[in-house]
Order: sequence, then C-alpha cells, then structure tokens
Amino acid sequence: MEQFLSSWSISVPKCITPFNINRFFQHHARIIIPSIFLGIIVGWMTLTSSGRGMLPKTRNYTPEHPYFHRHLHREKCAYVTLLATKTNLTDYEEFTYYFNGARVLAYQLLHAPDTRDDKEFIVLMPNDLIGKPDVARKVQTLRQEGVTVKFISPVDLPEEIVAQEFRPKYAKVFTKLRLWQLTEYDRLMYIDSDILLRKSLKSIWDLPETKTQKSVPWANQSTEGQYFDSEHFATLFGEDKIEDEEYVFAAGVDHKIEQHQPYMNTGFFVFRPSELIFDRLMKIMPYSDAYKGLVYGEQNLINYYFRKHGPFPWQAFPDRLHTLGGEHFDLQPPKVAVLHTKWWEMDGKKDAARFGYRILGRVEQMEIEKNGFVSSFEYRPHIESD
Repeated sequence: MEQFLSSWSISVPKCITPFNINRFFQHHARIIIPSIFLGIIVGWMTLTSSGRGMLPKTRNYTPEHPYFHRHLHREKCAYVTLLATKTNLTDYEEFTYYFNGARVLAYQLLHAPDTRDDKEFIVLMPNDLIGKPDVARKVQTLRQEGVTVKFISPVDLPEEIVAQEFRPKYAKVFTKLRLWQLTEYDRLMYIDSDILLRKSLKSIWDLPETKTQKSVPWANQSTEGQYFDSEHFATLFGEDKIEDEEYVFAAGVDHKIEQHQPYMNTGFFVFRPSELIFDRLMKIMPYSDAYKGLVYGEQNLINYYFRKHGPFPWQAFPDRLHTLGGEHFDLQPPKVAVLHTKWWEMDGKKDAARFGYRILGRVEQMEIEKNGFVSSFEYRPHIESD
C-alpha cells in the first residue's frame, strides 16, 4: 500500500494517529478531493448503466431498437430545388433567371437573419447542362455561397407522353421525380427557384402534416372517377397489396386550379425520399389517361399518386404558409411564409419584384465583400422608387 501511494508522491505515516491523519489530508487534499468526486461519478454511471433509457446489454441489439431512434439517430433533413427551365434547358436567358432565383433562395435559407436555417440547401441540375456556356461559373458561384450542387439525369419521356394535352413545355420538369431518389435524406423540403420567402420555414418541419403518415386501406378508398384503385395499383407495381405503408407528403393547395377535386401545387412540398415511390411513379407515367386531364405534367402525376381518395393521400399545408402570385405580396408584417411567383417577370414595378431584386443586391454585396467583385449574370430591370 505504501509503495502504491508513493507513486502518487504521497508519504504514508508509519504510526497512524488522529493527528497524523489530519496532517495527511491537509497535505494531500489536492489529490484526494478530485479522486472522491471521480469515484462518485464512476459509481453513478455504473449504477445507471442498466437503468431506464439506456442501451440494453444484449447481442441481439439492432438499429430498430427504440433507443437507436430516440438517442442515436438524428433525422437528416434539407431544403432542395431543381434548377432547370421549362422549355429548352439550353435557353441561356431563361436559365439565368432561374439561377438568380436559386441564389436569392440560397441567401434566404443560409444567410438572411430572419429566414436562415442550419439545414443544407441542395440545388439539383440536369447533367445535360454540363459543358454548356457559363454553367461551370454558375455552379462555382452557388457553391461559394454555401449551396450543395448535385447533377442528376433527366427523366426520359416517351414521345406520346410529351405530346399529350397537358402543356408539352413542362416535359423537362419531369426531372423533378428524381427527388425521390435522394434516399440519403430522411425528409426534404422542395422549393421552386421562383419562390420568395417572407418568413422562416423552420416550424414547417414540426407540423403534423409533414410527419409520417400510413397508407389508407383499400376498403376505405373512394374509387369513383379514378383510373386506378388500390388493388390495380398493387397489380401495376407487381405487389400483392398496399397495406400500412409509411410515407411523407405535404404540399400547398393550388386554389387557381382546384375545382372539383383537391389539387396541390408541387412547387413547394415536404416529402420522404423513396426508391419504391420513384419506381411506382415511373410505372404510372405511361398511363397518361390517368392524369393528363389535370394541367401540368409532373404535377399531374404527383397529384394522382398522392390523390386525396387514393392509398397515399397528401396533406395540405395551412393557407398561411403558401400563396401563388405576386398580387398577394404584403409588406410588414408578412401574412404568408412562401410567395410563389416569377418575380423577375414583373419588371420591377411590383412589390414582389422590388423585394426579390433587393435580396439579389444583398447576395451580390456579400460576394463583393468576399471576393472583391460581383458575378453579373443577367439584365436587371429598373426598380421604381417607393
């Protein structure tokens, strides 16, 4: 014992008396007191290691155990947009407008004090843009501003689908279906690049509408006027049945189009990526009679898959979140969080255009402060004074 303690520079008195013990503690208090506290901590950890909420000591432990989801798994969420034009992906002027829309959105999500979030912002770009004029410089600019840029393959459409009565100019936007292949994320919030934010979107992640839902049993579905019912869905997908399947899909109502049936706008929605859903969407696509009577290509298809009376009904955002058209722009305080309008088409004469170009000016000022120059990509209209 004396030899052990001597290794800690502690001399043990040969004759132990109350006086010697007192002197012993006085001389070595700086070692003894921390040791006591350390012993208490180690003892507490030992006693609670098998208590409630701790990981059970078993070789049968798997990630499905509730402990994993409650303590170890942190949900991976992000914002995402698709940077592509509706008509010709090589149309430089149109592409540049959407590019500047993505920069404004990036500034609002990543930098602006009143709307920023700590989540990743992803910009998807069709890989047939690689090598096009100025695209490399645009990609570099986005990445310098904190954006994650990913290139994806466009969705190939049969000619008969492109020629259907829905507007052919929206054919390229079917690339949006690739969103469901981003399965490294638990949930994503898709935002069109022509959207302006008026409020923070953080609270949307916690809405019950954006949480996990379960598929509706076939017996509880309405098949009136539907091209497929749940039983036909399963046959088409090569599955026995669709039952208790979990999914996430919430979107804003498109009041301009909605008439006899609930209709969503797919410019702003929250969803859970799934290769299974992507495969199903691709299998439904050739059956355009099911969805061509709506209005817009990929939006029709998504509306049909997540139709209200089908197996995977979509959830509607509260009206206070999302509005379409610049005429609903309000100053202070803003009434809606998301303003969906091509603000650059307003020629600087409306409040939405002023707001959008004002933010673009902040983006460019941030670039000047960082690089000493600004990347000028587009014609800027005259902004009328207030």
